[in-house]
Amino acid sequence: MNTTRRTFIQTTSAAVLGFPAILRAKEPNDKLNLAIIGCGGRGGANLGSVSTENIVALCDVNENNLAKAAEKYPGARRYADFRKLYDEARDIDAVVVSTPEHVHAFATMPALKLGKHVFCEKPLTHSIWEARMITEAARSAKVATQMGTQVHAGSNYRRVVELVQSGAIGPVREAHVWVSRAWGWQSEADAASNKDIVSVRERPTGASPVPAGVNWDLWLGPAPERPFGEALPKAAGWTWLNVWATWCKPCVDEMGMLTRWREAFTRENVPVTFELLSVDEPSSQPQLEKWREKNLPGAIRWLRSEDDFGPFLDGLSVDRNAAIPIHVLIDPKGNVRCVRVGAVHEENYGAARDLITQAE
Repeated sequence: MNTTRRTFIQTTSAAVLGFPAILRAKEPNDKLNLAIIGCGGRGGANLGSVSTENIVALCDVNENNLAKAAEKYPGARRYADFRKLYDEARDIDAVVVSTPEHVHAFATMPALKLGKHVFCEKPLTHSIWEARMITEAARSAKVATQMGTQVHAGSNYRRVVELVQSGAIGPVREAHVWVSRAWGWQSEADAASNKDIVSVRERPTGASPVPAGVNWDLWLGPAPERPFGEALPKAAGWTWLNVWATWCKPCVDEMGMLTRWREAFTRENVPVTFELLSVDEPSSQPQLEKWREKNLPGAIRWLRSEDDFGPFLDGLSVDRNAAIPIHVLIDPKGNVRCVRVGAVHEENYGAARDLITQAE
């Protein structure tokens, strides 16, 4: 297959959920042959966002994830070990890597050595040395590559880069970087303060039975051998995304109810984190800032433009003309389990709770 006719284009919601930009051929009927390494959680979401291409190979150390992905792509070859996938990579044009972070470099490097295009989830590598090796390999391979960092692939950030590189703001002598959450490595008090459901201060001790269907040795990959511990997986919870706007009356009317629902979930020990995705226009930002001071069910993020909002809806298979509010329930593995277009009401609480507590 002639891969020189192909190009990267951004058509999915990298700005919100971190989905990969789709590798697409220039001709509508000329599709890429993709290999997916990591099919569960984030990998499952990424797989859905490239579903318009030819999925020819699936790889996951969890047989359950692999079987679920194979239901949608029965013609794809299946692997537990990505090394074997690369042994049979003649027909593969590009690879999507969504493995645990410590495996990213090891799953990416063979693709580059074989001249395959690569999308790899963030962080690109586990160490600076690995990053340098991957950078050199990508430069030599002369293929299209992308790391799945939210927002940075969008037109807004590309414009900012152009402005900085052109000298529009003068010499840059200092940069400040921060993150809005600790992603689990925090005390219980800090987790409560940050409204985060995960608190971890020490590595899990002891050993637990390896879940059925999981190849723990392959999951460890290059990491030192250690027993399986289930403390971290148990801490994971659900995410409730709410697309709204300050000018949308049904959206505003829901806020108090959703806040009560969040409190009810907490009382019942049902782990749910609410995230509010605002589609306010730039002129509405002062109003949006005022809303940040209110008692809301979760933190506000702003979908700043059609470049963000449209692709986000595409990733959920929701019509771009759909009316807000829109509610999306995502399980602890990163799988979208429910999408509701339109407002929710008090009588819907029981159904939402049942979905979360009874889902496998």
